Amino acid sequence: MSGIAGDICVLFSAKDAYMYGFNMWVPKDCMASEDEDGNEYALYLMHSVMKADIDPIS
Repeated sequence: MSGIAGDICVLFSAKDAYMYGFNMWVPKDCMASEDEDGNEYALYLMHSVMKADIDPIS
């Protein structure tokens, strides 16, 4: 997954994917949010709670 509004759209799409049992890769350098802290917290949740891989693309 990647996109804009990482702390809203990407986060909630990841939540749905997690609940349906999908493995996820959310490259941390391919997601942006209006607020840097919100982006970091969304990445933290996706990695720690939803078991997403957040390794960067580069």
